[in-house]
Amino acid sequence: MGDSITIERSRLSSTVITVEAGKPFTVILTGDYVEYIEVPDMIFNTDSAVPCLDNEAYLVRALYTAKSFAAKYPTKELVVFGHTDTSGKPRHNYTLSGLRAKAVRAILDNDDVVWKEITDTRSIVQDYQTILNTLDSRYGWGCSCGEADNVDGPATKAALKIFQQTAKDKYGLDIKTNGIIGPQTWNAFLVTYVEIIKAQNRQPDDSASMTYGYPQGNGIYGCGESFPIEEKEKDNHRSQLNRRVELIFMQQDRSQALKPPPDQDVLLQPSDCFPYDTTTCRRKPVPLSECGGEYGGEEWIEIQLNDNNDKPIPDEKFIVFANDGTEIQGSLDQYGYAKVEKLFAGDYYVVFPDIDTTYDPTQAQLAVDPA
Repeated sequence: MGDSITIERSRLSSTVITVEAGKPFTVILTGDYVEYIEVPDMIFNTDSAVPCLDNEAYLVRALYTAKSFAAKYPTKELVVFGHTDTSGKPRHNYTLSGLRAKAVRAILDNDDVVWKEITDTRSIVQDYQTILNTLDSRYGWGCSCGEADNVDGPATKAALKIFQQTAKDKYGLDIKTNGIIGPQTWNAFLVTYVEIIKAQNRQPDDSASMTYGYPQGNGIYGCGESFPIEEKEKDNHRSQLNRRVELIFMQQDRSQALKPPPDQDVLLQPSDCFPYDTTTCRRKPVPLSECGGEYGGEEWIEIQLNDNNDKPIPDEKFIVFANDGTEIQGSLDQYGYAKVEKLFAGDYYVVFPDIDTTYDPTQAQLAVDPA
């Protein structure tokens, strides 16, 4: 029968095996292997379950990456693991972490029913203030409310009105422009999230469906405060880094082996939840897709601005709008020329804000020329 050796999968790459030529040898692998997407600097406000948009598009990129990964590896199942920091009681944090995971799944699935449940019960003013400010600073929606101070004051109401009108115009939503937060406006935020994620897709078809594991939890696993990244021994510590969600892909048989927390008044141990048991489970990170405004393609746009006498207009400011709404700002040179590089193929449009006080994007659309 020959010799054999048993190796944990997590240590396979660092194990040297010596075999004798012509003699049967069996390698038995034990342990687990999962692939995960972690959202760096994910914005969950304290005691809220609403994932907020961020200026680096980490959330958008993570969810787009998850959809792309699921399309490429359809036999793998996704489990969404939610986490809290160590402020609050363990039982409370188990519930909150599950709701955070549930909210992320609602975005992936475009599930307005679950999204409404989350935003009705576990949202705060600071959530929509954060989203409004990101839509303004990253996507150019003009809906900044100033400091996210968790107070629904005049500036926030004015920003909500701008958001409501913009969402109505962009997505054809039936929504009141009254500056008041409610189910319609929260649903408009969900639509905005989904449309921004869709806009990252550089392929014709973005309809890949997700297959969720852990049937006992419907693909959702709340870890509570059990596995913090920082200040692991510090109780009652508020931490944005620890308030997070991880998207973990695994084989079907392993996802079905997950068990719910045995006692919600006690923290989980790694042995209770195998994806966090580094002694037996190897965790392979899935790199975030370079999208959501993180340009790195091979295409480019050339811009030349002349007056009615065909003379160059120098030093004019311009904005290039990408198909996800991201802005690329710059200025023309002394000859009225600029070249914007490292773009992906797609449709873009250019605006000169100091000249075009009002503009129609459909009249200014440019196709990216091949480099």
